[in-house]
Amino acid sequence: MFVIHRGIAVHVERDNTYGPGWLRNAVLLSFLVAFLIPARGQVVINEFSASNSRTIADPDFQDYPDWLELYNTGSTARNLKGFYLTDDLQTPDKWQVLIDAVIEPGGFLLIWTDGRDTLLHSSFKISAGGEELGLYSPALRLMDEVTFTAQMGDVSYGRFPDGNEQWGYFQDPTPGKANVTECLPGIVFNVPEFSVKGGIYSGPLSVELTSGFGGDIRYTTDGSEPESTSALFTAPINITETTVLRARIFKPDSVPGPVVTHSYFINENSVGGKLPVVSIATNPENFWDPDRGIYTQDFKPEWEVPVNIELFENDGSDNIIKSAVTVLALLV
Repeated sequence: MFVIHRGIAVHVERDNTYGPGWLRNAVLLSFLVAFLIPARGQVVINEFSASNSRTIADPDFQDYPDWLELYNTGSTARNLKGFYLTDDLQTPDKWQVLIDAVIEPGGFLLIWTDGRDTLLHSSFKISAGGEELGLYSPALRLMDEVTFTAQMGDVSYGRFPDGNEQWGYFQDPTPGKANVTECLPGIVFNVPEFSVKGGIYSGPLSVELTSGFGGDIRYTTDGSEPESTSALFTAPINITETTVLRARIFKPDSVPGPVVTHSYFINENSVGGKLPVVSIATNPENFWDPDRGIYTQDFKPEWEVPVNIELFENDGSDNIIKSAVTVLALLV
């Protein structure tokens, strides 16, 4: 008889060497558990970010690469030297830890998945479109694995609580620390539709927001990113003065969707001008907060903040928008 497990064929003779059938089956099951089924190891993949733009900076190279966190579930320290990490389970030895990297019981180890292939910087990058990650022992025995779908910027995917079988999304990632922030099972990738594009207009507008994917649409008009407490869209929004309108979709037990921004310039002196108009929108705190605002400091801070940029052609027509996309920019 041949038993197939994970592509391995095991031949078992049909005789009475092991006694009655139930005993023979028990021995076979024990063999499979002990030698063929890769049990989850003492160290597991606990959390990762496939699109890190502002969550945590890499102190070695002063940038914002993707990262992966390992967690020691055991009661003794483990040295990860010689272990392998991969983003392709068909190539388990893709990258090996070549330095001493000890994780204490209940401790964490952060790996920068930036393709640099040095120290604790892996030779591969994590795809935000979805793939698989695997942790292997020095003997190339599978210790842990996770397969995931598309990820969102600065939202991590991890176990809750640490080392548990349950995975979810964290809007407040915790690289190198315990996963104690809110964990959500779903994530929204859809965006609301605007009935009128942003641009330069000579009179008031009425803007309607729609979603073909369900959920609630919440919006702001002060440049901030919509939150669960922001205004709920229930009727067309009247735009009578220059306004930055930002909206996103919210669904229960899910990370809210991407923010969409449209800037409306109403009766501005720039109408009919010769130069294009650029709109830059960000949370007001990034400018004016007493602790984190870049315009309220006595020194020039080396900070990075996310902003939305729109470029408008200024020719006076109704459809004068050249491009209106949500991007990440830096204001230093």
